[in-house]
Amino acid sequence: SRSGSIIVGHSMDYSVIDQSTKKITNYTQTCMGKPFPDPSINQIIEDSRGIIWAATPSGIAMYDPQNGQLETTRKILNVENKSAYAIIEDKKKHIMMAFDHEIWHV
Repeated sequence: SRSGSIIVGHSMDYSVIDQSTKKITNYTQTCMGKPFPDPSINQIIEDSRGIIWAATPSGIAMYDPQNGQLETTRKILNVENKSAYAIIEDKKKHIMMAFDHEIWHV
C-alpha cells in the first residue's frame, strides 16, 4: 500500500500487515459497515489514489477508505455475475481487470 503496509486478500475478506510493527489487522467490512460482495478475495490492490480494488468470485469491488464508499462491478461496469481473478494498475494509472475469458480496462 502507499503507507508501506501489505494488503492480503484471502478466503475471509482481507488483512493489512503493518511492516514496522508486524501487526495484522483483519477486515470483513468497510469503515461504514458495508460487507464486500464476496468474502473470498482472489486479489487485492491499492491504486495510486488510495482506492482498494478487490477481485472476487462475485466480481470487482472498489472501496475508497477515505469516505467509506464501496462500489461493485454491477455499478462500475454495468455487468453481473462475472468472476474476477486479477487487477493491476498500469503506468498511466488505468485499472485492468481479468475476468473469465476477458480483460477489461477502466
